[in-house]
Amino acid sequence: MKDTAKLQTFIDNALTPMVKALADMPALAGYEIINEPCGSVLTGNNGGNECTNTESLSGSGADWTNTGMTMENIQRFINLQTSAIKNTDPKALVTVGIW
Repeated sequence: MKDTAKLQTFIDNALTPMVKALADMPALAGYEIINEPCGSVLTGNNGGNECTNTESLSGSGADWTNTGMTMENIQRFINLQTSAIKNTDPKALVTVGIW
């Protein structure tokens, strides 16, 4: 999630070709970018703005994986892949699994 160059390589070489190949497949319900990103989010982080502030998650059980990813990294990870999917197949449904 932290390395944007590696993520872009994945998008260019795996995700986009897969989405192209599966476009218009009636059995495909959608794409899930990540399941329960809250398990990886760094809690108690002000983040500098309201969109990345995770102070309210302290003590909530979030970050059970102890990876401590900032909300900015998680948002970038989700947004770059969602953008690639929607640019390749505008009708595709995209979701993020969350509790």
